[in-house]
Amino acid sequence: MPAPLPLTILSTVDPVLRDSTAFTIALDAPGTVVLSYVMKPHGILRTISDTSGVLESDEIHLEHVCLNCALREDVIPTLMRLSELERWRAAVLALPVGAEPIAVAEALAAVEGDIRVASVISVVDLSTLENDVLGEDLLGERGQGMSGDDQRAVGEALAHQLEYADIVISTDSAEPDARSSALLEQLRSRDALRWSGVDELAVAEVFGHHHDPHRSARRMDPRHVAPSLSAGLVDGVWTLDLQSPRPFHPRRLMESIEELGAGRIRARGRFWLPTRPDTLCVWDGAGGQLAIGDGGPWGDIEPSTRLVITGTGDERRRLRRAFHRCLLTNAEFNAGDTRWQEIDDGFSPWLGDYSAAA
Repeated sequence: MPAPLPLTILSTVDPVLRDSTAFTIALDAPGTVVLSYVMKPHGILRTISDTSGVLESDEIHLEHVCLNCALREDVIPTLMRLSELERWRAAVLALPVGAEPIAVAEALAAVEGDIRVASVISVVDLSTLENDVLGEDLLGERGQGMSGDDQRAVGEALAHQLEYADIVISTDSAEPDARSSALLEQLRSRDALRWSGVDELAVAEVFGHHHDPHRSARRMDPRHVAPSLSAGLVDGVWTLDLQSPRPFHPRRLMESIEELGAGRIRARGRFWLPTRPDTLCVWDGAGGQLAIGDGGPWGDIEPSTRLVITGTGDERRRLRRAFHRCLLTNAEFNAGDTRWQEIDDGFSPWLGDYSAAA
């Protein structure tokens, strides 16, 4: 029985970087097949190529144009078909620009036998990184949405790519910029490999690595949020690590949510509300957008509030002030749960309905 086909998953928000990186890997690793996808209004464009040229190019109609549908209906079946041909020694899956790799990597990791996810790669251009992550551009405005109603910021998609990746490749179409490099260091996973430029690609690392979906998912889990580097200021880039065992006060949080969540920052973490003591609330902001949601029960973790925020502007004092203002005071915290009974915290549109604390 042949060994599983080693696969690297490639993600980026730049179509040129996506194609050039995939091509470089194929050239440096003879016997590599590249499977790439582009989202279309009514489906996906699938292209299969290797160093001999384009082997297939087909537009696949989908009833629902989304990455999960494409994954189920075409990506996995096509990779299985390529593996069964026993023609190639490795494969690159070039995701649609703006796609987040976590769902794809987890689905492929569950495919036994024929495919082995070796690594997940994120590629960024340092000359555009600050505006891509912290600016307000939407994927749809760049023609890169996963669907017609994709309202994600470019920064949200790129931040998730960087935080999940095993390998980060940085290029620079302009002069090297210490600030952009420092920003990348603050955003990427602390245990990810980093290469400067596609010319430094180490193919042995690309296909010899063994992607661990559980470890990568843990990096994305707000229960375990932490700065990639020590919090502080480096080359004009800062990271705040704001922590407290106390919950946010619902009313003060609602009043201060723009002050705490808006601006040219990347913020992620967890919080809790005294009205919902059993719910871990997720905080995820980038590109001028903020998403909050229900992260499920705390499990065996003690409820706490922790936000890790990275930026390059003058927001630090404002953010610290807003964070501490939103927390329950010691007196409010020590008063117990009784006062929160029957209180409408105002967060049902984001966190769902709830039963007030008993």
